[in-house]
Amino acid sequence: MKQSYPKQLISSGLIFLITLTTAVSAVAQCPSGSVAPVANTTYTNGQVVCISTNYSGNLQLNNGAKMVIVNGGHYSGSLTAIQGSTVEVRDGGNFTPSGGNFSATVTVGKDANVTLSGINPGNGFTIINSGKLFWPNNINLNNAFSITNTSCGTMRISPSLNLSKSGTTIQNSGTMVLLGGLETSSGVSIDNRGQFIVAGDTKLAGSFKNQWKAVFKGASHTFNSGDSIINLYTMVFGGSVIGAPRVRNEGLLWFAGAFQYNGGGGIKNNRTNAQLRVGGSFVSNGAISGFGSLYTGGSFLNQGTITGLSSTQRIILRQSGGGTTSNTSTNSAMAAEDTLTYAGGAGNPDASCLALLPMVLSNFKGMYTEGAVDLSWTTLSETNAKQFVVEVSTDGIYYTQVGTVVARGNNVQGVSYQYRYSKEMYPTLYFRLLLVDQDGRTEYSSVVSIRTATKQSISAGVYPNPFVEKLVVNVTIPRAAAVSLRLLDMNGRVIKTQDHAGQAGINKWQLIGLTDLGKGLYLLEVTAGEDKWLQKIIK
Repeated sequence: MKQSYPKQLISSGLIFLITLTTAVSAVAQCPSGSVAPVANTTYTNGQVVCISTNYSGNLQLNNGAKMVIVNGGHYSGSLTAIQGSTVEVRDGGNFTPSGGNFSATVTVGKDANVTLSGINPGNGFTIINSGKLFWPNNINLNNAFSITNTSCGTMRISPSLNLSKSGTTIQNSGTMVLLGGLETSSGVSIDNRGQFIVAGDTKLAGSFKNQWKAVFKGASHTFNSGDSIINLYTMVFGGSVIGAPRVRNEGLLWFAGAFQYNGGGGIKNNRTNAQLRVGGSFVSNGAISGFGSLYTGGSFLNQGTITGLSSTQRIILRQSGGGTTSNTSTNSAMAAEDTLTYAGGAGNPDASCLALLPMVLSNFKGMYTEGAVDLSWTTLSETNAKQFVVEVSTDGIYYTQVGTVVARGNNVQGVSYQYRYSKEMYPTLYFRLLLVDQDGRTEYSSVVSIRTATKQSISAGVYPNPFVEKLVVNVTIPRAAAVSLRLLDMNGRVIKTQDHAGQAGINKWQLIGLTDLGKGLYLLEVTAGEDKWLQKIIK
C-alpha cells in the first residue's frame, strides 16, 4: 500500500537531513584526534582544536598546540597564541580573531580568508599566506616577525606598516598592497618576486630586493645611508626622493620626481639595458658606476663621479652635468623607459599557481649543425595558445628575444614546431621558450644548452609537475657521460643530489623522498659533461 506523509513533515525532515549532512561533512574534514572548541579553554602541546562551524569563544594555544579551521569553519573569538603554536586556515575557512596576544604561525590556504583586526602581534609571529589576507589596523611592531605571501596570495595592509625590529622579513611572490605608508629600520629585509605596491610615503632602512614589480606611490621617500636596494626588473618611486642608498640596478629604476642623491654606498647599473630614470631634477653627490643608461628629465647636476665599466661598456647619459666622468657618452635623444614597455631586466618572478597555462610542452631540444642551432619542440595539447617567443642567453642568466613562432591555437593532438637560430655564436648557448596565450598570460619552458664547439647537447624532461613525493627525470644525451641531478630551492640551496653514469640515448631516474618539502617553487638542474638543463617545478 502506498504510504503518504504530510508535506510539512517531509519538508522538515529534508531540512534536518541537509543540515545533518553538512555538519557531518564539515566535521569529517577535521584532523584525526582533534577536538571541538570549548570556550575559555587552554590547549597545550600536541592538542589540536578544529573549527568546523561559526565559533566565537575565547581560546588559548600554548607552545605546540594547533588550531585548524576547515572548509565552512569561521573563528571570530579572542585568541591568545603563544610562540610555537600554529593556526592553519584551510581552503574555505575564515579566520577573523577579535583580539588577543598573538605569536603563532598562521598558514592560509589559497581559498581561505583572514582578517587580522584585533590581534596584538608578539615575537615570532609568522604568516604564510596563499589566500586573501587583510590587516586593517596600524601596525607598529617592536618584535621581529616574518611574512611570506606566496604566488597565490593577496595581502592588503592598512593604513601603515612600521617595521622597527631587526630580523623582520617579508617575502612576497603574489600581490601585496600597503594602503598607507611603509617605514623600515636597519636589519629589516624585504624580497619581492611578485607585485608590491605602497600607496603612501616611505622611509626605508634595511634591504629591499625587487625581482619583479614594485611601485611606491607616495609624495615623499627617504633613504637612510644603511639602505640596500637591488632592482632586477621595474621599481618606481613617485614624488621626491632624498637619501644615500646603496643601489644595484639591473632593470628600470624610476624616480618620477626630484632626486637628491647624497652619496652613501653608490649606485651601480649592472646591465646593458638597465636604466636609472629621474623624471625631475637630479643632484648627485655620490658615485654612479657600471653601464646601461642614465635618463634625466629635469636639470642634472653631477657633484660626484660617473664611471662606466669600460670603453666598450659605457654609461650613456641623456645630458652631462659636471663632476668627474669616465667611460661615458651622451645621447640627447635617449628614450625614457616605461613600465608598460620595459622588458630588458633580469627579473625573476615566481610563476603564479593561479595562472599556469593550459598548454603542455614536451621534448624541447636543439642541435648545432653547420653554423646554426635547430630548435624543436612539441605540444601535447594547446588551449587558447598564441605564440612561442624564443630567447637566447650566453650565460644562462640574461636572455634576449630572438624570434617568435605562431602557435596552432587550440589542439588536442600533438603539434611539432621548429626554429632555426643562425645569429652570433658562442661556445655554449642557452635557449628557452616563453609560452604566450591569447589572454596575455605567459609561462617559461625549461632551458636547453647547446655546445656549438663540440656539437654536444642534452635534452630532458621531468614529471609530474606539480609533484608530491617523487620526480621522474628523463635525460637524453648523445654519448655516455657522467650526469648529475640537483634539486634546489629558489634561494639556491641544494635539497637533493644524485650522480649517475649516463648512457648514450634515453636515461630514466627518480628523485624520491620529497614528501616533506614545503609547497612552492623549486629548480631541477641536470648536468651532463659541460652541458646544463634547468626547469622550474612546483610542489
